Amino acid sequence: MPASRFDRIGNSPALYPGVAASLGPSFPWHVHAGSARSSQALCLSAWYPLKDLEARHEVIERLLTASLPSLAPQTGRRWQISVEETRPELLGEGGRGQPSSIDVLLQADDAVVCVESKYLSDASTGFGRCGQFPNACRGFYGPGSDRRMGSDAACRLSVADGRRKARRYWTVAAGLFRPRALEPATEAGSCPLDRFYQLARNLFFAAELARRTGRPQFAALAIAPAATAGVIEGQVAAFRDEVLLAEHADRVGVTHYERLVEGLSESGDEAAAAVGRFVASRLPSLAAGACRTQTACELRKQAEAERRARFRHGL
Repeated sequence: MPASRFDRIGNSPALYPGVAASLGPSFPWHVHAGSARSSQALCLSAWYPLKDLEARHEVIERLLTASLPSLAPQTGRRWQISVEETRPELLGEGGRGQPSSIDVLLQADDAVVCVESKYLSDASTGFGRCGQFPNACRGFYGPGSDRRMGSDAACRLSVADGRRKARRYWTVAAGLFRPRALEPATEAGSCPLDRFYQLARNLFFAAELARRTGRPQFAALAIAPAATAGVIEGQVAAFRDEVLLAEHADRVGVTHYERLVEGLSESGDEAAAAVGRFVASRLPSLAAGACRTQTACELRKQAEAERRARFRHGL
């Protein structure tokens, strides 16, 4: 990374003081990490300074057990925090392609929780979708969907192609998804990973890490400011209701950064409270409405989409 770019990140008012220097220029910084709207900056500001604070255990325990019914509360549970965690071997993500990168990985002796953090624009867009459609995949889970390789596999990501390894997503999904979600289909748009790809990979990562390390509890948690969380709240609800087996539905949840701020403020630890005050200063007001979270570019795209819709309908 050029020194000038790292200097901009380090001087960003959106990043908690000292975080950039501690992580260094070799950290996998996002392209817009120095922006005041950076989702990565908010995430790192909220979580990274907590990793060595004793107060983190109670704060995290309180946040997770309030948001994830599947996680049984435990007195004295101790949590470890890591950020931008990648482990390609878990899901067969070696070779070409970006392996699952977990925004925040929370681990205790008996539990693994993957946290997906959203902020402004990315929260309003929702979870990332599978990038194979439409060029490499026909948009359904079933034989004939592999447009790129022409294989008979139900999903081209399950096929090693010389550049990437065969992904293990569907192997893990077999123990989590409803039978209907795993049935071969032929209709474009029916693949359960299309709409929920990013969210599902977080859950797969947690499930597989928990299995390999002998931990009985695992979950995936999405977090965003309350003012911008509406889209991901709806997506999490749909993923739970439409895709996951009933016994696994409570392994996925949503919380708000305001709840984390509350826990930090009430922790009795001044260092944690200082992090809470900083994060609170970055959160959009609920009273501000969605328009406060949109850039001019996003508004232009929205207007163009509305114009095209009117044209299609002859208006």
